[in-house]
Amino acid sequence: MQKVQEIHLGLFLCIIADGSRSPFNLAIHLTFIYVHAIRYIGDVMRYDTKRWKEKRKHILKLDGYLCQVSKWYGVRKSATIVHHIYPADEYPEYQYCDWNLISVSDDGHNKLENRTTGELTELGKSLQARTVPGIDWRKKKNEYAI
Repeated sequence: MQKVQEIHLGLFLCIIADGSRSPFNLAIHLTFIYVHAIRYIGDVMRYDTKRWKEKRKHILKLDGYLCQVSKWYGVRKSATIVHHIYPADEYPEYQYCDWNLISVSDDGHNKLENRTTGELTELGKSLQARTVPGIDWRKKKNEYAI
């Protein structure tokens, strides 16, 4: 579960006129809107940090700079992206675990994740279901072939 901090931005006064042209018949409604926001603390994945850049290089090297999704289909394709099998925003405790990271090409990434919504595709969910937290899938590759 992510840590959250609620931020109260305060009360805002909205004055709404009823559209009457007569200044004497002008009805003014006062509406108070309470505005707040939620900010995630510490668990947001940062892709611009030195730690992530080093981890990304490490994972690409572990996977031989090849897209692991393409390999399931017998195709050799260069990997340029490291994908979180368990999404970092939902599982921040797994964001730097080798077993949770997989090298993919842009096409391979699109097969695992809807890039518009950020949600996992059926293939991404299938991969997640086969990936046991804490167990290095690279040592059990034959169980991950489609």
